[in-house]
Formats: sequence, structure tokens, C-alpha cells
Amino acid sequence: MRKYEYNALLKAVDDLKEADTAFNHSYVNGGITEEQVDLYEKLKYQLDELYIMADMVLSNYKIKQMLREQRRRVGR
Repeated sequence: MRKYEYNALLKAVDDLKEADTAFNHSYVNGGITEEQVDLYEKLKYQLDELYIMADMVLSNYKIKQMLREQRRRVGR
């Protein structure tokens, strides 16, 4: 994964979290209909899956970065 891909993934996850927070705030304040709640529940499941996948990708990226750094140190 390249640095720009990593940054884009982080931004996408942050944007999703922000949208989720905004929806929850609107729901609490009564600005959401029951139909929208049903749609949101379906989306929420998909967002949870996306968060899990993004976490795995980011964890793998960080591990690869640490391994590269260790190889550089050993190679010197």
C-alpha cells in the first residue's frame, strides 16, 4: 500500500465516522423518520464491516512499515 492509499483510507474511515455521528445526532434530536432508521440500520451493518476491513488493512500496513524499518536497521 502506498502512502497516498493509506492516507485516502484513513480519510474515508474518518469521513464515515463523521457521517455516522451526524446521523446519530439527527436521530436523537428527532429529525429522522422511521423509514430512514431502517435504511440506516442496513448501512450501519455495512459500515461496521468496512471499519473491520479498514482496520485490518491499516494494521497490515503498519506491520509492514515496522518490518521495513527493522530490516533497514539490521542492514546498516
